[in-house]
Amino acid sequence: MTSPHLSLLGLHRNPFPLTPDAQSYFYTQQLENELAEVEHCIKSGKGFILVTGEVGLGKSTFVRRLLDMLESGDAQADAQSIVQPSPQVALVLNTFLQGRELLSAINHDFGIPVQSSMALDMAALNAFLLQQSSERRQCLLIIDDAQNLTRESLELVRLLCNLESGQEKLLQIVLAGQPELLTTLSQENLRQLKSRIAKHVHLEGLSAADVARYFEFRITKAGGAGHLKLENSACKLLYRASQGNPRRIHLILDRCLYGLVARRSQRINKTLVKEAIADIQVGRPPTDQRRAAYRPGALLLTLGLPLAAIAGWGGHYLNTPASQPAPVTSTGLTTVMAPPAIPLASSPAQPQPTIQSPQPLISPQQATCLQKLSAASAQHGPAMRSLPLPVGLKAHLHQGSDLCIYQLDSAAETATDWVIWQPSLSSADLLGAPPNEAVRRLQAILVQHELLEADDIDGRFGPLTRAAIARQQQQHGLPATGEPDDLTLLLLEKYDERLSSTAR
Repeated sequence: MTSPHLSLLGLHRNPFPLTPDAQSYFYTQQLENELAEVEHCIKSGKGFILVTGEVGLGKSTFVRRLLDMLESGDAQADAQSIVQPSPQVALVLNTFLQGRELLSAINHDFGIPVQSSMALDMAALNAFLLQQSSERRQCLLIIDDAQNLTRESLELVRLLCNLESGQEKLLQIVLAGQPELLTTLSQENLRQLKSRIAKHVHLEGLSAADVARYFEFRITKAGGAGHLKLENSACKLLYRASQGNPRRIHLILDRCLYGLVARRSQRINKTLVKEAIADIQVGRPPTDQRRAAYRPGALLLTLGLPLAAIAGWGGHYLNTPASQPAPVTSTGLTTVMAPPAIPLASSPAQPQPTIQSPQPLISPQQATCLQKLSAASAQHGPAMRSLPLPVGLKAHLHQGSDLCIYQLDSAAETATDWVIWQPSLSSADLLGAPPNEAVRRLQAILVQHELLEADDIDGRFGPLTRAAIARQQQQHGLPATGEPDDLTLLLLEKYDERLSSTAR
């Protein structure tokens, strides 16, 4: 279901998700060339391909796009190439599996029964690959997050590279990982494996010109072509803050979409981008400067649509006449009058709607809670988050000085529960270089939820932590992506299984 704020902007999906999105792949000239070369290497049986890039540059998306190309055959092929059936693929995402467990996972993906020893597993894999080769079907192994592989596992990869029939490699291998993977492969004891690399793709961030094209591309794919604009000055700031890193771009622009609805605007300007950067703390300044960024002027964006809307109608709950808006200085929340409604985008088949001011369905106690929450944010700095709550979660969240739940909709019978809270962690905090104290705090929370072992707290956002998050997401019926999105972090910090609707 499309989020309410996206529907108001005329979008049928989130244009800036935090998970890989191979179906809306943005091609630069470099990426198009690299994908074509990698596809050629695989189809011609070169054997071993390495893909590296910093966190957030799209390695997983690159790999998924490559798989789509190999399966659909939509990339340009050489005129003399022989049409081949789609390859058999083993895709390893959880690199906390090492050594024999890694080999077992590879065999399982190929549909090979697990044997009683590693030697038998290797023999079974070799027999399977020979059979596939006789049927002119290639076999492809892709290992993502390969920077986490141990020396033992990398030695296994070298052995797999040696599986061949005559002059033909039986298994095509793609390792995708962060730049430290290349450093590891440069070690003296792994030089044999490094020497087998037939193609190395190193992903770079988008250029300043590409960032503008990327915005238009993603908005168009989400159904907002011609409606939402990114001003030039805003685009330049976005590039400087993100350095062309797609994940950081998504983090910033996702917050900007909330700001567009709150401001009833269709143009992302420099001010909006600046406030979004402060909100997610990308390239965050020193603490005293960061606190200044959360003063009342920035707070409207920080809280997104729901609290901005409440501020617009705050006179009713704060005993401030609507005709005489005034700042509520005791809480740090500035009361603002709702600006004139302007048309926002809709589908071409419908007239463009005018946003009608929704009525906040909150009690005086909830209004007081929101005031305290905004005051705490203005004073202490951590950015607040706001989200629509999935059904069934409200009963398990404590409302207090750091979390408020209320309803916001134009019709009471369809009112949606929203939550505003002050998190101790944000997804942006977790992207820093390891060891990372924010990751340590996240791992400690995962230990409390019995999703991770205490011995695994290392400050690194690696496969064990991703797997723990994926298990938590699965428990709550969410997509098990392993990514620490806002809803996932909310449930980790605030969810209490002991609470129930009867307790309220």
